[in-house]
Amino acid sequence: MRKSNKNIKNIDIRKYALFLINNKSYFSFELNKKLIDKGYDLEEIIQLIDNLNDSLLINDEEKFKYMIENMQKIKKYGKEKIRYELIKKGANNNLVKEKIKEYYIDEIEKEIMNELIERKKQELINENKQKIKEKTYIYLKRRGF
Repeated sequence: MRKSNKNIKNIDIRKYALFLINNKSYFSFELNKKLIDKGYDLEEIIQLIDNLNDSLLINDEEKFKYMIENMQKIKKYGKEKIRYELIKKGANNNLVKEKIKEYYIDEIEKEIMNELIERKKQELINENKQKIKEKTYIYLKRRGF
């Protein structure tokens, strides 16, 4: 006896979603977009993502925390660059602002900026003071400070 197409599609969507999250960590909104792009039904996607959230296979809160801390401490990005990167992934602007307030560590921002300034000064050692200031300002701006 053959299963109905709806059951096969449910199995396929779950398998595809598990395949995706097995290879890379996703925000729920990223996974949602991927599944929509693949042509799955929106109701099925919502139900699946709810199930994945309940089973903690995807966890937006932990992903936000990890990404913000990683971008700040490892990549040495400022708030604006982090906001830009998260919005580029598909996150809501207001949610991103809220999560940055929650997880961005203001106390180490100045330390990171000083480290980046010193690094840039070493690169520009043969430049005059005005050029160093201009290029350092642009460099910090690009990094979201």
